[in-house]
Amino acid sequence: MAEGIVRANLDVYAITNHNGFYEEDALVEEEVERLLDGTGRQILRITGAEIAFDFEGRRFHANHLCRNKFQRGRNLKIPGNACTFDELMWLRKYCPGVTILNHPIRRPGHVRNSYFDHVRDLVNTGEFEGIEVVNGAISLNAVRHRTPSTGLIKGPIQLFQQIRDNGIKIAAIGGGDAHRGFNRIPLSKGQPEDLQGLNAYDSDNQVGSAITEFCAETPKGLFEEIRMGRTCAVAVHREIRNYVRSAIDGLSLNGLRRYVRAQSQGT
Repeated sequence: MAEGIVRANLDVYAITNHNGFYEEDALVEEEVERLLDGTGRQILRITGAEIAFDFEGRRFHANHLCRNKFQRGRNLKIPGNACTFDELMWLRKYCPGVTILNHPIRRPGHVRNSYFDHVRDLVNTGEFEGIEVVNGAISLNAVRHRTPSTGLIKGPIQLFQQIRDNGIKIAAIGGGDAHRGFNRIPLSKGQPEDLQGLNAYDSDNQVGSAITEFCAETPKGLFEEIRMGRTCAVAVHREIRNYVRSAIDGLSLNGLRRYVRAQSQGT
């Protein structure tokens, strides 16, 4: 995981374990620092967790990112396989930070039924600073994602555009959803071409397949940029870029490219 983080050329990362804070994130941080020794680079670790929770009878996922780190070995325990919405709100209060609604539209059919309305209701609670609109795991992570549908990409982007058009300053988030970090497992037919330059993406590296760009003086400025809705979700991996471009081309833009874009090859 540490090697994947360094090779993805990130400034900030969060290992958001499912339903709990990752017990070994401090060890990953130490290894990242070891790999960066002598390079002049620094990468900020943010403490976070991916929480499954129920809302109006539907199951959702959220990343909660904490402003402060837990002391080593003192990570907060989150019991059970899923929280209630109220429990998620307690976590927001107990561990101040930002909460991201993850991959809100996971199936093409979700954009054509009541699920879409449930997601809008959830966002309208005002308890989420960001929404994941570009997810690297769509074409990289598991067997069910080996042959992704454009609906998995277009749905979250459509939702994000509707939310922004309604005047809500929610942030666009791009996440690798890596699960594995650096590895050499063949995950799709053929291997993507190498990208040249400082943002080169290793085709074996799931970390950094989709990223969140922001403008701040320090990496910790990410929190304020998310709160202000000024981030940009960027598709880095070739297969994801193609789907994101297709989704953007099929929507009325209204400034959408300020918030969602596909990285150009060679940049």
